[in-house]
Amino acid sequence: MNDTPSQERAYWTHEVSEQLQISDSTLKRWANELEVSGYKFAKGANDSRAFTAHDIQALEKYRYLTKKQKVKKEEAATAVVEEFKEKTSDWAPPAHQENELTLTSSQVAQTLETFMRQLQEQEKTNQQILQELQSANELNKNLLLQYEQLKRDFDEMRESQKLIASTQEQKQGFWSKLFSKNKDV
Repeated sequence: MNDTPSQERAYWTHEVSEQLQISDSTLKRWANELEVSGYKFAKGANDSRAFTAHDIQALEKYRYLTKKQKVKKEEAATAVVEEFKEKTSDWAPPAHQENELTLTSSQVAQTLETFMRQLQEQEKTNQQILQELQSANELNKNLLLQYEQLKRDFDEMRESQKLIASTQEQKQGFWSKLFSKNKDV
């Protein structure tokens, strides 16, 4: 049979301050004021406070007394301690630190295998993208060469048309002088 009582969920300072809609520093100040009057908060790693639902109720009562009822802080803290002293928390910090991560060698191997498989798939995808980019680059180069050739051909045609037009003007100029209906002689 297990001798340890069921653990109550604990909340850390930032969680409680968000829930109560107050700053972390205000929460810490209120907790200090309650502790001076004899209230006991559970402590976690590095002597940080861990707040239970019971503690949050005590803090809400403290806020109500100081903010709504305008009771002095010391008197409000004493009243909260008296009201909540019968209800003690059974929360205790976990045996290991919260940030500690324990993995078995098979879990590590499995995770590593998964990452390696994903890495290989990503490499294949990257190679396909690289090949497509190289093909697109080659196609762009070919299109640019074709465009430049078409532009040169067009320019040559335009020059040829100008040359033909100027030659025709010169021919008309000569024949029109010979057979012109208007003779200035």
